[in-house]
Amino acid sequence: SKECVVELQLGKLFVALASQFTQDSFGDASLSQMLLVCLQPRLPPDWRSEVWETASPYYLNLLKSGPEGPPGGLGPYIWPPEQNVPMLHNYRKALACGNVTRDRNPFLFYLAIHHLSHFIFRPR
Repeated sequence: SKECVVELQLGKLFVALASQFTQDSFGDASLSQMLLVCLQPRLPPDWRSEVWETASPYYLNLLKSGPEGPPGGLGPYIWPPEQNVPMLHNYRKALACGNVTRDRNPFLFYLAIHHLSHFIFRPR
């Protein structure tokens, strides 16, 4: 259907932007803001995983929110809680390996902590 084609193309765009970010842009702030949008849990999990994995491990700390916060505000990044296990694994791995730290990238650090905590301590 037309919606599936648009979704597929948008997913490819995010992955292409992530590749551009890691290969040529040297951490461009505007491109970083565009890629952060892709990390919202309401978007397809394969987009989030591909962008995260493309930026891992060296470029994750360059994916920074601006001084006013992430694009669209904090809400879309923390709700709904992350349920995608591969994405949760990406968060855990980035924290455990020190690829995302509170000092170098507070936004991604707290995003990962938030979603992992929510998953671990959710009511069963």
